[in-house]
Amino acid sequence: MARTRKTTTKTTRKTSTTKRASKTTTKAAAPKKTVQAAPAGEVVMKLTHDEIANRAYFKWLAKGKPSGSEMSLWLEAESELKKSA
Repeated sequence: MARTRKTTTKTTRKTSTTKRASKTTTKAAAPKKTVQAAPAGEVVMKLTHDEIANRAYFKWLAKGKPSGSEMSLWLEAESELKKSA
């Protein structure tokens, strides 16, 4: 009796690697203060719109929400922030 030999064949499967674009969400960053060099070597802080608006808003609330005082409160807030910087 003749012996039969079992042969097995291996099949390799190539897998394709495709890169998928991932969805990224970006959150709005908080406003940053920028530092600029002044001519005399001093450091000047540039105020952001949001910082001035926030200070002016709280000044407006403290004064009883007067109408027609937006510009004066804005300028006061801006001046105070410049002095504190």
